[in-house]
Amino acid sequence: MTDAQRIHFEGDSIHEGSLLSGGFRVGNLIYISGQVAVKQNREIVSVGDFKAQVHQTFANISRILEAGGSSLAKIVHTTTYVTDIETGRQDWLGLKKQYFSFLYPAGTFVEISRLGSKEAMIEVDVVAIIDGETAA
Repeated sequence: MTDAQRIHFEGDSIHEGSLLSGGFRVGNLIYISGQVAVKQNREIVSVGDFKAQVHQTFANISRILEAGGSSLAKIVHTTTYVTDIETGRQDWLGLKKQYFSFLYPAGTFVEISRLGSKEAMIEVDVVAIIDGETAA
């Protein structure tokens, strides 16, 4: 039997008091809830700036992964939601190499009409391994 352990860390004001956990560790995997470009005050940063929102989103993802014993380098799957597929595709492909290297994670990339916050332009959820490496 494998238990699911909530990832909790000091100073997580983004998820504390919300109805959403930042992530769970299940066996050798970490599942992270969709993250958007918010700072600890829960306000969207860089309204209208897709690239800046990507950077903040991945800063949030990285913080949760590290608290769970993993890292961006161990992500094996992403689901990326954007509110503008044309801007998202062009900028996301350029920025992706800043966060991932070959072997790139499996993933899904979709456009939706709106995210949970009307100022958010991107939301990303991930699955990552804790131990081991990705291999071809």
